[in-house]
Amino acid sequence: GAELPTTTSSLSEETAYFSVRLCLRQKPSCTHSSGPRIEGSREFSAGINAGSSAGIGSIGSGVGGGSGSSSGSGNNIILQMADVPSRVHSRKGSHDTLKKVSGLRTIATVAVIFLASLGCVRLLLTQMPELTEEEAATVKLPRNLDDAKALGAVLLRYNEDNYYRLMLLFVSCYIFLQSFAIPGSISLSIISGALFPFPLALFLVCTCSAVGASNAYMISKYFGVAFVQHYFPERCEQWRQQVDKHRQHLLNYMIFLRITPFLPNWFINIAAPVIKVDWTPFFLGTFIGVAPPSMLFVRAGSALQQLTTTNEIMPWSTMLTLIGFGFVTLIPIVFQNRLRGRLDGQKREKQEEDVKVK
Repeated sequence: GAELPTTTSSLSEETAYFSVRLCLRQKPSCTHSSGPRIEGSREFSAGINAGSSAGIGSIGSGVGGGSGSSSGSGNNIILQMADVPSRVHSRKGSHDTLKKVSGLRTIATVAVIFLASLGCVRLLLTQMPELTEEEAATVKLPRNLDDAKALGAVLLRYNEDNYYRLMLLFVSCYIFLQSFAIPGSISLSIISGALFPFPLALFLVCTCSAVGASNAYMISKYFGVAFVQHYFPERCEQWRQQVDKHRQHLLNYMIFLRITPFLPNWFINIAAPVIKVDWTPFFLGTFIGVAPPSMLFVRAGSALQQLTTTNEIMPWSTMLTLIGFGFVTLIPIVFQNRLRGRLDGQKREKQEEDVKVK
């Protein structure tokens, strides 16, 4: 066996540890400079028991030989060996601590974004004209049809003199709800039909939906990837497999998902950046895909006060129609795939014929 170094001054603690391990694992005997050859495990044991005077190169009575440090050298190496696992454990603990700190920092950042957005909405509300106590009680995010009807009635009274201010407030509230997946955007879509002309209302709803979804996309991309992967691993993997099948037709696929109710919109918004869906098809697919159902909500808003239940807005027959329309968006993909398969088949046949001719 090769002799070990004769001093510890130039070795780090890890090097000393693995040098000793190397000597112990050697099957052949280690060479002693002035004595017989002794098995590695035996000479290590002898060195510890006898405390022979040698450096790290002469642990015990036979490793490396020569006059080294005092008998405390062997004990120092044992302490070093015992300390290495504790240092590794400490490093793992430090890594876990860093991950926790990073997670807390991410949560704090998202909280700051949320509070800043909420502050902007509150600021716009303070710029609205003075309301009576009864009217002020109705100005809140609508949670149901009754809230929407009460809010719509109040806003209609002030719409003529505060048209653009109301429009700005509507856009801000809608984007805020969409950005943080807060319920209430459907009610706002209905109210838009009561406040604005149908084409303008539809355009505002589609734009706000796309912008709000993009905000959620960016928040997830820069701050929430680890969160989504931790809490929705199986669901993300299932959707990743579906998206991989439609990578060449992501726009059509996003339109299909927005029209149909197969995946909730909040999950699409936060999972899209995790599974590498590009922002452009995501934005355009959202803008186009929310248009068909939004048309129904906006149209219902023109007769808001006559509505009694939400079933009048979107009955099952209408829901099935929207699902069918969603599948229509996939027809070009099916035909394109079949055409590509046919062309590839013809190309392979031609190559095989060329091979036979040669």
